[in-house]
Amino acid sequence: MTGKASRDRGARAERAVVTYLIDHGFTDARRHQGADGRAPGDIMGVPDICIEVKHRRSSSFPSWREQLLAECPPGDIAVLVRKVDGTTDVGQWTAEMPLRDYRRGTAPPVVKDCPRTGERWVRTTFADVIDLLTDKENQ
Repeated sequence: MTGKASRDRGARAERAVVTYLIDHGFTDARRHQGADGRAPGDIMGVPDICIEVKHRRSSSFPSWREQLLAECPPGDIAVLVRKVDGTTDVGQWTAEMPLRDYRRGTAPPVVKDCPRTGERWVRTTFADVIDLLTDKENQ
């Protein structure tokens, strides 16, 4: 796949995430334009949340986690979203966040150690993350 085709695929995934966020109450969500690698994540307008979106056929979660943590401002919740091929429901896309940010009364669905970041990561769905963030805003 060419670089342009890959960027276009990533941009479509980012737009889908923005639409999902807007539909779930995050009305200021939008894509970072002209991302130069120094922007904190791919999505802006969601206070205190740093969101990185990936649409790749091959997985590279350890390096994606590392990238996300490097971009994430101190104190923000880091969220990594990966489009699941064949799934148009953004809520069912894979989402990961550091266990320290998964503040919920129930045990997280899947926890993985990431030696590359030195963190434990929760793997769930983007819908679960949005529920978590919405609960946090209502507290």
